Amino acid sequence: MEAVFLTAFDHSHFIVDDVWPYIGQGYETHELRAMGAVMRKAVKIGWIEPTENFILSSRVTSHRNPRRVWKSRV
Repeated sequence: MEAVFLTAFDHSHFIVDDVWPYIGQGYETHELRAMGAVMRKAVKIGWIEPTENFILSSRVTSHRNPRRVWKSRV
C-alpha cells in the first residue's frame, strides 16, 4: 500500500507497472495479480481513481498486456 501511495504522490497518472519500483527489496508475491486487490483498496481509501484509458505493459512477465491508467488523488 505504501508503494501505491508513493507512486500516486509522484505521478498524476500511472499504471501498476510504475508501482513496482517503489516496492522495497525483499518483498515479493507468488501471484502478480494480487496487485489488483491492492489497487482496489487504494481506490476505496481515496488515493487513486481509475480512468477509461489503458496502455500496454512494458514488463516482460506481463507480455504487453493492457494496463489501466490510474489517476492520483493524493
